[in-house]
Amino acid sequence: MFKSWVFLNGEKELSSPAVIYIGCMTGTSVDNQADFTAAAFDKTGLPIAYKNHAITIPAELQCQLLELSKANSDDISIIKRSHVEAIFTQFLVTAYRSVIESLELLHYPKAQIVLSPHGQAINHQPYANPPYSDILINGDMLAHQTGCRVVTRHRQAPLVVSAAAPLAPILIKKLFSSTIENTILLNGGGIANICVLLKDQPKKIVACDTGPANGPLDEIVQYVLTNEPEKTPVDLKDNIIANKFDVDGRWAKQGKL
Repeated sequence: MFKSWVFLNGEKELSSPAVIYIGCMTGTSVDNQADFTAAAFDKTGLPIAYKNHAITIPAELQCQLLELSKANSDDISIIKRSHVEAIFTQFLVTAYRSVIESLELLHYPKAQIVLSPHGQAINHQPYANPPYSDILINGDMLAHQTGCRVVTRHRQAPLVVSAAAPLAPILIKKLFSSTIENTILLNGGGIANICVLLKDQPKKIVACDTGPANGPLDEIVQYVLTNEPEKTPVDLKDNIIANKFDVDGRWAKQGKL
């Protein structure tokens, strides 16, 4: 069952039945795919093993999510928002079922599987008074239709004390903190953020958004495909057209400063 998983820190197997957490990110930029990671953790909260899986987001849903994320919040009706949230959650239901099947967990105890989707952020305002983050996800619907436990609303708790980005600074600290050198981690999502871990202040975590990252890159790809397709690299053209974004940054790597 776990033979194809990546094991960490010398581990070779999972104690059964270990709790399996399956997260999902669709990203602010809503790239062409939803990224899932299944992981198991030890008692201290460090990951033992993981496996990644990606599922394509339907083009119509992708357009609806981008439309909401770019719209003025005053122009989004409650009916429109609720409708797209339901469609998005139904996509996650189907996607999670597929992921669980691909991970050979169909007969695994459902009580030991925790689904943890971030949801789709359409309006993140950490510096408003009071701060808020509008994220599309219906956790009750997902739990009912999959039969698994579901954890959502990840940003709401940290938003009370911070800008809530990056999403998991405590895990980042566990994985990368050092008493020898300062560590700075850059996460290039739709919006980029950094996390600063100071060697002489182990209890302190400094983290914040830094600005756009994959979002404008995706828009550049879309512009070139629509208006100047001849500028798309021949060896990458089919892949980029199929995915609607620069997979693994292979096009970007050809650039010169």
